[in-house]
Amino acid sequence: NLLLPRIGHLTNLQTLPFFSVSQEKGCQIEELEYLDNLGGKLTIYGLENVNSYESALKANLSRKFRVQSLELYWEGPNKNSNDKDVLEGLKPHSNLRSLKIVGFQGSRFPQWMVRQNLLSLHNLVQLQLEHLDELEDLPPTKRFPKLEKLRLHWLPKLESVPEDTSN
Repeated sequence: NLLLPRIGHLTNLQTLPFFSVSQEKGCQIEELEYLDNLGGKLTIYGLENVNSYESALKANLSRKFRVQSLELYWEGPNKNSNDKDVLEGLKPHSNLRSLKIVGFQGSRFPQWMVRQNLLSLHNLVQLQLEHLDELEDLPPTKRFPKLEKLRLHWLPKLESVPEDTSN
């Protein structure tokens, strides 16, 4: 597990292929707060170590306009059972083209993924959901008008994929 302590001080950083969150000082999700020049692909591991919505929100993913691909990994049990709140705080920018979520243990997705009046994922081309043991519902596919590839793997509580009811 490679940790990059205090990476948040590198405010002009443009490429960060992955970030591994831990409880150690300098390795928390808040280190991403001022890295607004990041672009390309960003993978965040160890999200079970994020304690709250407020901490996740401080990562400011919604301000990272140049990030095209985002991968979010929960790698172990979350003692706080707050996965949905954490994912709510990790709302990406609407330019995002690819989103992968692995190990999320919430039963429902956050508002930015399901509410029809939010344009947060209108550019999404690829969505991958893996090992979401508790997830019961998917957002309607009409939420993602440009979606070309949907990959679902190990969603044992999911009973159906919602139909589009476009007008």
